[in-house]
Amino acid sequence: MKKIILLFICIQLLGCSSGDESVSNHYINLKIDDVNNVINGSINVSDLKVVIYLSEDDYLNDRAPFFSGNFDNGGRFSLSNNVNFQDYFIDIYTEDGSVSNFGKNYKFKSNSDSDYFQIVQPIKGSRIFIGEWNFNSYDHNHPGHSIHDRTIRNKLKISKDYSVTSLEQYNNIQFTVKYKISVFQDNQIILKYISTSPSDMSLYPYHKISSTSISLNTSSIVINFDESSKMISFHDYADEYIFYKK
Repeated sequence: MKKIILLFICIQLLGCSSGDESVSNHYINLKIDDVNNVINGSINVSDLKVVIYLSEDDYLNDRAPFFSGNFDNGGRFSLSNNVNFQDYFIDIYTEDGSVSNFGKNYKFKSNSDSDYFQIVQPIKGSRIFIGEWNFNSYDHNHPGHSIHDRTIRNKLKISKDYSVTSLEQYNNIQFTVKYKISVFQDNQIILKYISTSPSDMSLYPYHKISSTSISLNTSSIVINFDESSKMISFHDYADEYIFYKK
């Protein structure tokens, strides 16, 4: 009799365990809402890639993706295999970077409702800036600027954490000029100046308006992308216009 009771209890426990597992299933469900009208027939919605990361650090460094796939033709994406109840960090973009969620929300929490889809609103011309850009030339036709000493622009780095770093050199001094992206627009990003290192302004060859003053751009720090040349033009803190290319 005791054996029968124990067997019955075991069956009940196994039944409860099985039920708990079905309840604990979680989903990453995403749905494209083209509210900004950036797709509108220009691409197939199934061209949008979905790359999922388990941590924000992995997302920011394009490292160790948990899963990668694409939206379906209806603009939906669903994943349940090995999905836990947690935050996931998700990259959504076309191969050429012309449409993405860069500049929008990239952190999504899984949920237990298989019918609930979180909305993704892609934007145009933002992710295309990410990466390392090589110096091409200065715009020597800068209004009001006569020819003067300028730094050697080595690299311009634009990162997924919205940081922008210009690596420059002058008189054997290495300068690091830091910015932060504040506004995303179609093929344009607007920056906020953060710092220059070393910070001694007398070391940097700023354009001099007079013997006692220099020209600084504090209100319109902008990077534009030119589709035809695949180059970017940067109006920077030093009030210079510079062209870069990958």
